[in-house]
Amino acid sequence: LYMMRDLYETSAIAPNEKVKLILIAHNAGYDLCFLQQFLQLQSLAKRGHQLLQGEGIFVYGKNKIVNVVLKDSYSVISMPLRKFGKTFNLKQEKEIMPYKMYSQVNINKRYLDLSVCEFYCDIQLRQDLIHKNPNDDEFKEYRRKFIDNCIIADCITDNIVDIIKYSKFYCEKDVEVLEQGYNKFNEILQSATGLNVINFMSSAQLANRYMLKQNVFEGVNQLSSTPRDFIMKCMVGGRTMCGNNEKKVRKGKIMDFDAVSLYPSAMERLGGYLRGKPKIIEPEQMNLQFLNKCDGYFVKIIIHRINKKQRFPLASYINENSVRVFSNEMEGKEIYVSKIALEDLIKFQKIEYTIISGYYYDEGRNYTLRDVIRNIFDERLKMKRQLRTDEMIDNKIINNVYDFDTDKESKLKEKELKEQGISYTKGNPLQEIWKLIMNSSYGKTLQKAIDENLVFVSGENVEKFVDKNYNFITKYDKINGEDNNIDRYAITTLKGINEHFNNVPCGVEILDMSKRIMNEVMCLAEDLNIEIFYQDTDSMHLYDKDIPLLAETYSKVYGKDLIGKDMGQFHGDFDSDIIVKDIHAIESIFLGKKAYIDKIGGYDKHNNFVIEYHIRMKGVPNKSILHKSNYEKIPLMKIYQNLYDGKRMKFDLTCNNNTPSFEYNKNYTIKSRYDFEREVQFS
Repeated sequence: LYMMRDLYETSAIAPNEKVKLILIAHNAGYDLCFLQQFLQLQSLAKRGHQLLQGEGIFVYGKNKIVNVVLKDSYSVISMPLRKFGKTFNLKQEKEIMPYKMYSQVNINKRYLDLSVCEFYCDIQLRQDLIHKNPNDDEFKEYRRKFIDNCIIADCITDNIVDIIKYSKFYCEKDVEVLEQGYNKFNEILQSATGLNVINFMSSAQLANRYMLKQNVFEGVNQLSSTPRDFIMKCMVGGRTMCGNNEKKVRKGKIMDFDAVSLYPSAMERLGGYLRGKPKIIEPEQMNLQFLNKCDGYFVKIIIHRINKKQRFPLASYINENSVRVFSNEMEGKEIYVSKIALEDLIKFQKIEYTIISGYYYDEGRNYTLRDVIRNIFDERLKMKRQLRTDEMIDNKIINNVYDFDTDKESKLKEKELKEQGISYTKGNPLQEIWKLIMNSSYGKTLQKAIDENLVFVSGENVEKFVDKNYNFITKYDKINGEDNNIDRYAITTLKGINEHFNNVPCGVEILDMSKRIMNEVMCLAEDLNIEIFYQDTDSMHLYDKDIPLLAETYSKVYGKDLIGKDMGQFHGDFDSDIIVKDIHAIESIFLGKKAYIDKIGGYDKHNNFVIEYHIRMKGVPNKSILHKSNYEKIPLMKIYQNLYDGKRMKFDLTCNNNTPSFEYNKNYTIKSRYDFEREVQFS
C-alpha cells in the first residue's frame, strides 16, 4: 500500500481524484487480517468465515485517498495455487520454502549459514511428507532444489544465504503464478462466455450470470418474503449416510459407483424452470388429482405411515443437534417437499400422508436449461479429450490441436504420438470454465437471506451511531489498527430480509431431481437385495459382483443404460496416480457421514499389484490422520478399526506443529495455533 502511495505521489493524479486499487489474493481472508489495519474499512462480503471481497479506503495525506478492493481468487477459481501450472499450462516450480526457518531470531539475523538452511529444509520435507519418513535421496533432492533457487534468486554468497531475499524471491514466484493463472482464466472465460472474472466474487455468482445471459431464467420469477421462506424449507442437500445409519466393515471387491455430473444431469432431466408466480393451494385443491395437473408444487405434509422401509430412507428431519437425519421413523412428523420429492416418497416408500398447505405453479416451464446444460457438458468433454502438440516441421514449430468424439479415439492418438516420440498436452484449460459453470450454476438460486449488516465506525462517531441504531445492534468488536490513537469498531446490526429475492424453486427442484437419479438406482438395488454400504451424495459403495445384475435390471425397468460416462449414468470412480488397471477397494470401513476408509488395490504400469488408501473424516484433515498413523506407528486401517470399535481417539490438527493452523480473532487479527486437538468417537 505504501509502495502504491509512492507511485501515486509521483504520478499526475489531481487532488480529490478517485483512484481504485484492486488487490487479488488466494484465500484473501488471511491477507485482510494484515491489510485492514491500514484501511478505513467500508464493507466485507463473506461466506461463513471465507472472505469473498472487502473494500476500504487508504488515506495517505489530505484529500489523498486510494479506494482499495481486496478480492479472493479462490472463491472463483477453487483449486490450490500449486495446481495452477498444470491446469493453465504455466511454468511453475515446485514449492521449496522452509517455513520454520523464518523465526523472529532468524529474521533479525537475516544471513544464515547454508548448513542451517538445509537443516530447516529437512524439517520442511518431513512436514510435506507427513505420512511417511523421507529417504536420503528425497532429502538430498529437496536441499538441491533449495540451493538452485538460492542461485537463481542471487541470495547466496560463500555458503551464506540471505533468507529475506530468498523469501522475496519465493513470494514473487507465487504472485507470478497467481497473476498468470488468474489472467489466463479470465482470458479463457472471456473467449467462452464474454464475462470478466474481475466482476464476480464467487463461482456461483459467475455461473448464475452466464445462465442469465443464456435466458434460462426468462419468465422465471424470483421470490421474496413468505413464499420464499416456505419453499426454502423444502431444500434438502445431498444424502450422506451409511446404510441404516450403521457402521460397517466390508471386505471383497468393492466399487465406488459414482453418478456422472449429478447436478448437471439433474438440470437436463428437469428440463427447465417453473414460469410465473406461485399460487396458494386452496383446501379443495389439496389432492393429487389436482396437483398432478400442475407443472410443479411445494407442500407441507404430515406423514402418517411409511409402508416400505429403505436402508437409505428418502424422508429426513433436523435433530436436536441441528443435524439432518434420513430416517424411516417419520410417523407424525411434518415435512416440506416438492412435487418431485413427494412423488418419490409415494413410489419408493409407499407413504401415507396428508397435505397441510403449499404453493403450486401452472404456467409452464422455460425449457432453455436443457439445451444449455447439455451444450456445456458436451463442450467440456470435447475439451478434456483434446490433445495439443508442438511439432518441428521444416524447421518451424507447428501447433496442432486434435479433437475427438470419444475417449477411445483420444487414447489411440495418445499411443500414436508416444510411439512417434512426439510430446503432447492433454486437455484444454477451457474445460475448467465449463466445469465451474456446470457445477456452480444452481448455487445462487438457493442463496439465503442476509439478515445482518456489518458497519465500520471510528471511535469519534461510535456514540452517535449507537444512539441512532441501538435497537438494531446485536454486537460490536473493537478492531486492531495501525494508529493506536484512533479506535475503530465493527458493528453488527439487524437487517430486514423482506427485500431479499432468490430463485429458490429452481434450486429445490434441482436438488430433488438429483436425489431421484440416485433413488432409482439405490431403491432398485434394495429390491434386488443388493447391499449398498454407504452413500455420499453422488456416489455409493457396493460389491463389484452386484453391478451387472443392477445394470441389467435398471435397463429393463427404466429403458436406458446405467453404466457409462454420459449425464445420468454411473461409473466406477476410484482414482490413483499409481494404479492404472483394475482399481477397486479390497476392504472398507464406514463409520458415518463423510467418515470412511477404502483400502484400494490394483495394478501399476509394471503390472505389479499395489495398495493405496482413500481416507475421509469430516472435521479431521487427512494430514492429521496420516501424521497419527506415522507418528504413533498405527496402521491406517487400525485407526479406523479402533473408531469402529467405539474407541475415542485424539487427532493433532497441527501435526506436532508441523502444519500451520490459524485462529481468526474478532478484532480482525490472526495468530498461529500451536495446540489444536480434536477428539473423535463413533457411537
